[in-house]
Amino acid sequence: MFYGKYELLLDVLIQSVNNFQGDCLSLCKDRYPTLHNQRMEKNYFGLAFSSRLKKTFSKLGYASECAQLLESKKKIDLVSNRYRVTSAIGTIWILTPHMVSTGKVYKNKLIKDIEEWQSEYAFAIQPNDILLLFIDHWFNRSRKSREFIHWWTGKFPDSIKDYNIQGIHLHKSCSQLNKLLEQQYNLAPCFTKFLHPLKHPTNKQTIRKYVQLYAAIEWNKS
Repeated sequence: MFYGKYELLLDVLIQSVNNFQGDCLSLCKDRYPTLHNQRMEKNYFGLAFSSRLKKTFSKLGYASECAQLLESKKKIDLVSNRYRVTSAIGTIWILTPHMVSTGKVYKNKLIKDIEEWQSEYAFAIQPNDILLLFIDHWFNRSRKSREFIHWWTGKFPDSIKDYNIQGIHLHKSCSQLNKLLEQQYNLAPCFTKFLHPLKHPTNKQTIRKYVQLYAAIEWNKS
């Protein structure tokens, strides 16, 4: 099979997502109380994942540069949720929006974040660059929180019983992320995934209350 630059770039991204779970396990081991109490800095995982991407590029023999992008002037006092990892085979842009639920307010905020990124960096976005939406979420009691996995992927996990055992009753969403992106940009994710990377430090049980969600979009198809 012939691999072009886009296919190579997507492969780097998918490898990084899978390997990042080990990074999160190390974090859980070292900083479990802080993480469990949801007191990590909002930009921590974005920075950590950018570093993981850089390591993957290096392992495959590509030099890369990682940068945390500045916010717009209107948000100059806020911590940026934007990152960019550039290489000879292309650039992966990372947005880590803060979403507490799949409610209308947070969906609109997600679209606004994407539009601001697109507007401010249109001059630098190249054909076949990938935009990664990366969200980490702690399930709460609200229905819109528990719709997250179905809204993000369009399906339920295979192991529903494992969620129920931990008191998490997932719900079906009447809308999906791919439809939202299609309506707004006529684009659909080329890769989506959700993972529960954390384990309890004593019993090693997977913590299903915490989820990471990834969606990759080929932004400007050549």
